[in-house]
Amino acid sequence: MSRQERTQEVEKLKGELVAVKNAVLIDYRGITVPQVTDLRAQVRKGGGSYAVIKNTLLARAVEGAPLAKLKDHMRGPTALLWSDAEPVRLAKTISAFVKSTPVVQVKALLLDGEPLAAERLEMVASLPSREELRARVVGLLASPLRRFVTVMSGPSRGLASVLKQKAEKTQS
Repeated sequence: MSRQERTQEVEKLKGELVAVKNAVLIDYRGITVPQVTDLRAQVRKGGGSYAVIKNTLLARAVEGAPLAKLKDHMRGPTALLWSDAEPVRLAKTISAFVKSTPVVQVKALLLDGEPLAAERLEMVASLPSREELRARVVGLLASPLRRFVTVMSGPSRGLASVLKQKAEKTQS
């Protein structure tokens, strides 16, 4: 690869990775081609991306970006997995893959622009997704209103019940 090609590759990578705030670096040694293909498919299904990039090119491409905080972990065979959409989904995908393929080693995580140790992957994977959190918030907001409606309809429901019983009594 010539110097000009490397420069073009770095610029292309900068464009893709400058805004990445959620990523995982893994050591992919020992993974078979079908396993890598399966991992790529799972990551893409979750809205993420998978790439194996030469460490020196990756380090140059992420200068000034949040991913630069993971430079110390860019040694040896490294694959970069990232997602702008849903960091928890990416963590769950990688966690499940690591459990099924123990030769994979997680090097480091970047969650919302902050670096985390590899051991924190399980913690991040156990978090609820954005959709789950939104559903919980809506449920919490709706709960007092539902209770209020129930309390307010109680007296009228009781009155209707008393009138119905009175009507049944007078008919018999």
